[in-house]
Amino acid sequence: MPIFWRIFLTNLVCVMGGGWLATEITTRFLQPGAITTAMHLTLIGFALAVSALVTWRGIEYTFRPLRDLRVAIDRFRSNGADMVLPSGAGGDPDTRAVARAVGDLWTALSQANARVAEQNDRLRVLATEVIAAQEAERQRISRELHDEAGQALTALIIGLERGENEMRGDHLADARANVRRLRDMAIATLDEIRNLAIDLRPSVLDDLGLVAAIRSYARAVMARSGLAIEFVVVGVDESERFGVDIEIALFRVVQEALTNVVKHAAATGVTIRLARDADRLVALVEDDGRGIAPVEGDRADTRRLGLFGIAERAYLLNGEFEIGPRAVGGTRLRFSIPADAHRDGVSVKTAHNGSERVLASASSK
Repeated sequence: MPIFWRIFLTNLVCVMGGGWLATEITTRFLQPGAITTAMHLTLIGFALAVSALVTWRGIEYTFRPLRDLRVAIDRFRSNGADMVLPSGAGGDPDTRAVARAVGDLWTALSQANARVAEQNDRLRVLATEVIAAQEAERQRISRELHDEAGQALTALIIGLERGENEMRGDHLADARANVRRLRDMAIATLDEIRNLAIDLRPSVLDDLGLVAAIRSYARAVMARSGLAIEFVVVGVDESERFGVDIEIALFRVVQEALTNVVKHAAATGVTIRLARDADRLVALVEDDGRGIAPVEGDRADTRRLGLFGIAERAYLLNGEFEIGPRAVGGTRLRFSIPADAHRDGVSVKTAHNGSERVLASASSK
């Protein structure tokens, strides 16, 4: 029988039983005319109270498994303990079956969540290793371009200049012009290689640190694009060094932001702000271009603007990032990470406190 009808019939029996009990008391144990209206009402009230007590006890017994389920859920929410239902019998078979089914479902969900968390941890470690390998390869290629290709092209340019200078006489004018064109091509190629090496991994980041690397890269972008870039440093010493993960992450975020500005924003000016906010480092990039729709870190679109890469770095370093339109027009990107952040399995050095406020343009010394 469904639980609804069992509760309904129980209540009906209790109410009718209370009425019958009151009637029996008045007819069997009291003389006719000896009971007053007040006594009669008192007896009826007593009988109804007894029936209500019986009804309450029956309902309490019926729904005891659901009450135990609620207690177990509250315990889980308060301290994260495993949700364990009492093993004792009791209660209506239907409510007991519902509570057991919910408990089994909760246990299965908890186990699934644990597996998902474990997989996320593995993916996080894998992403960390991928990014570390990517940065190492970028550094290797950058140094090879600078040390080998760059030096070879420099030697070629010097050789072409000497050759041009040694070609005297009007009869060698065409040859000198050809050598001059080759020299100019070599110089242009050398500039491209240097820019590529800077994009891959500027040596100044490893040698002089984050502030110098961002300033150097901003100057390079200004020279290539014509953007007016201002670089503001607040609360961070010029020569202050951070963990390698922190410096790489912040530099890559600024690099990606400037790349997006050049490619998509149609902006004329950009402000880069690197600041210390309590125990966090914050990179803020604002431009006066066409703007972008608001995006939070966990909703980064993998198909546009490299936002997924920024979101991934924020996730791996327990950071935060957001990007959206400025009130006065343009785009605002904010990225922050703990000053002592580190990736799993990679130790880093905690930066010392910097109290000086340094204001500088990217074109300044």
